[in-house]
Amino acid sequence: MPTAQQDRLPDALTQNLLFRDSAASRDTVTPDRPEPDWQEVHTELRKKGVTLSLLWQEYRLANPTGYQYSWFCESYTRWHGQRDLSSSTVCA
Repeated sequence: MPTAQQDRLPDALTQNLLFRDSAASRDTVTPDRPEPDWQEVHTELRKKGVTLSLLWQEYRLANPTGYQYSWFCESYTRWHGQRDLSSSTVCA
């Protein structure tokens, strides 16, 4: 892209053109990047010797373009926290 044109582009557009792998696009669920079944992940974690790392490796074998390990762990933790909040009861 010529410099004269680049100077006329807004900064946000220039950033988007140069760095398309933004945080928003990394977190987008698509058919080639399906979100794991968190309930199944949770159930598997109860088994002896099963770790998030092992489950992520299985996820990536089934979904080669799937999410990275950090996203997998953060998303499970977020899901687990929401699950705990929604299943709690309020005592009077």
